[in-house]
Amino acid sequence: MANEKNLKPIKTLSKEEAKKRGSKGGKKSVESRRKKKQLKECMITLLDLDIKDPDLITTFKSMGIEDKSNKMLVTLGLFNAAASGDVKAFKEIKELIGENIEDDMSKLDEVLGKIEGNI
Repeated sequence: MANEKNLKPIKTLSKEEAKKRGSKGGKKSVESRRKKKQLKECMITLLDLDIKDPDLITTFKSMGIEDKSNKMLVTLGLFNAAASGDVKAFKEIKELIGENIEDDMSKLDEVLGKIEGNI
């Protein structure tokens, strides 16, 4: 953490200093986005690889799953976690398939409002 005695309010900086700091921040932002993009590309590459474990392949076959990628393996793990009662996993699945919990709540409020209006 910076020493507060050394901090200068932004308003007191000269135009040149403000420009210099803005440029430095912009460069750091670009670097951060580049790293995040690279990490995403690496993850996609790993997820697209086929699994090699014969036991997992047998499990997939017995379930009728044709896709033998790590992506399917992770999806199956998420499904198993939700099936075991993991609420976070369940919410993640709902988000992945486009069923938003907030949408469900707003639909419920709408239905309840109609019911109350008819009483």
